[in-house]
Amino acid sequence: RFQQRHHGIPVRGAEVIVHLDQNNAVVGITESLEPQLNVDPRVAVDEADAITLALDSLARSTVSDPPTAELQVLRRGPVDHLVWRVRIPQMDGTADADIPVRWVSAHTGEVVLAGTDLRHAAGPVTGTGVSNYSGTVDIDVYDDGAGTVIMEDTVRGIATYSAGNTTSSASIVTDSNTHFSASSQAEAVDGHYAAHQFFVFLDHTFGRDGLDGSGGPTYASSLVGSGSVFTVIVDYGYLQAQAAYATGIIYLGDGDGVNYGPMTSTDIVGHELGHGVNEDNAGFLYMDESGALDEHFADVYGAALERYLEGSAADHWNLGEDVYTPGVPGDAIRSMDDPTSDGVSVDHYDDRYTGTLDNGGVHVNSGIGNLAFVLVADGGNHPTDGGTAITGVSFDTALAIWHRAAEHYLTSSATYADARTATRTAARDLYGDGSAELEAVDGAWDLVGVAGASGCHTSLPGSYNYCTPSCPCDDGDGHCSDDTECDGGATCSAD
Repeated sequence: RFQQRHHGIPVRGAEVIVHLDQNNAVVGITESLEPQLNVDPRVAVDEADAITLALDSLARSTVSDPPTAELQVLRRGPVDHLVWRVRIPQMDGTADADIPVRWVSAHTGEVVLAGTDLRHAAGPVTGTGVSNYSGTVDIDVYDDGAGTVIMEDTVRGIATYSAGNTTSSASIVTDSNTHFSASSQAEAVDGHYAAHQFFVFLDHTFGRDGLDGSGGPTYASSLVGSGSVFTVIVDYGYLQAQAAYATGIIYLGDGDGVNYGPMTSTDIVGHELGHGVNEDNAGFLYMDESGALDEHFADVYGAALERYLEGSAADHWNLGEDVYTPGVPGDAIRSMDDPTSDGVSVDHYDDRYTGTLDNGGVHVNSGIGNLAFVLVADGGNHPTDGGTAITGVSFDTALAIWHRAAEHYLTSSATYADARTATRTAARDLYGDGSAELEAVDGAWDLVGVAGASGCHTSLPGSYNYCTPSCPCDDGDGHCSDDTECDGGATCSAD
């Protein structure tokens, strides 16, 4: 074996092997020489400075043994470099343990090449990531054993891509080690972490494998194994304050930079993945009341994931509170316990929107179901209409009832009346006739005006079916009742 040298300096990867037979006759040559090298062998950046520059390029400052440096000639494409090969042991016993190697130009101080000296088998590992909304979290990723860590969770079958603020293409998120700490990776860490935790939540809470109960649905092909994986795409679009679900994939925008931050908070990801559960359970048609139920059940799953991860003290009744106007505390995209606080949603069936906008009010009317769920969980009165207070039966109990109702009793064209029937049946299945749970379900739907309620609901000013006091309504209190609504604030007419 022979090592190629240039002015006495070893050339990286440039060797010759001469093969001899038993009589020492040459029978072959293997070589990887670098011909016509062209690099100044004089050093401008000394060894100590090269080590400092290499350390500065690392994500972690941990050093378990003194770094070492060796002068080499490195050919990268058509360019030859005089470099210091700096080896930095970071074997501290953590999941991030590594031996980074940096090739630092001995002329300019630039890091020309990065790699590792830590050899290990390729496979799934637990890494860490710095997120926008959940701090530093553990994430399941895949180490290819050759210096690249891929944001694919092979246990749950989830891969996370970045669209790079486009809508035309996306690349899987990678790093040179298991610590995804770059600010540009925060949205990916959020999305990957929340998706994994949602799958864990489904498993632990309902014994459900994936969104469809069979480990799926999936979208992109796995990059580290066979088959396909559920796909998370972050940084989708430019200044996009949108998040969306399609079969096997979620799209998460990075916010508009004014009213919305990145759309990757735990509850928003949980909401979008909740649509995937709905797709398999009831398969709601995304329009009118069935579409409102789709949004409502998705909100329930988003709240449930946040509560599962952060405990009962979490602000789980607000959706997207971390995302919406990040500098303004206390507001949210939607509020489940006070739906009308956003100025758009309704909280009573009498006020439901019946026009064509918003696919027939799928977001506007989701507040009806949201409030019913909150009342079953926490009890109390209707926040804008009062009524007889009911006794709540806990979040977990309400969740069990709602999930069973969607899984076993609701169809794609379900209405709110169907939802009342389904949740009553589910409560009876789980807790029996005459139970406090069944009573809470009945009371909650009564308070939000869905089947079984009686009397006129006092709509708030600005609600879709609100009537002014000058409107001669049948009940005499200035508000329309039954199937009538105010026409121009002067008369009541049939719908």
